[in-house]
Amino acid sequence: MKKYILSALVFFGICNSQILLAQESKFTHHTEVGILPYNLSFQEIGVTVQTFNGYRLNPDLAIGATVSYDKYSVDDGFKYSVLPVSLGIRYDFLEPKSTRMFAGLDAGYGFAWETDAFREGEVKGGLRFNPEVGMKWKLGEGKFFMTLALGYQYQHFKAEYTSFYFRPFLTGLMDQVDYYYSPKDYVETKDINAHRFSFKIGFGF
Repeated sequence: MKKYILSALVFFGICNSQILLAQESKFTHHTEVGILPYNLSFQEIGVTVQTFNGYRLNPDLAIGATVSYDKYSVDDGFKYSVLPVSLGIRYDFLEPKSTRMFAGLDAGYGFAWETDAFREGEVKGGLRFNPEVGMKWKLGEGKFFMTLALGYQYQHFKAEYTSFYFRPFLTGLMDQVDYYYSPKDYVETKDINAHRFSFKIGFGF
């Protein structure tokens, strides 16, 4: 089911981009890919891909919607995939030359699930918030541009595990394996507030 949702979002982004290319210049599109490190030592690094489609209220300001795919690494062993859908705003500043600066803000809801899990459970999504600022370079004589941005990304989600599990690990020189069991139907909740830096490169028109 998740693969079908992701495929539908990708298809939507491609189709929407083609439609926007045929529209008036007031429409704008911006796709970014990047990494989501926990800190400057790049611990628990994640990845992100997002596409913004919007309408220019004036040459500097655009409003629209953002669809993304984010993958987080949490607690050195849990990997979560998130499909956020957000409202977005983009603002360009400095004089309209070949190089400008821009600021962006996306806020919405991320639909989450866990990957590479060793326990059975349910993961629920939550609020997603992503401000960023960066440089914007015009490519050629048309509307196409390239961006490089630095930002902050927050994503909340909750995981509830309801079945027992075991976690083996080695102890001592004899490689003895110990097993720890949770009681059957025991409910464990992980309330996760993922705070990440974002480093992104993008292209748009």
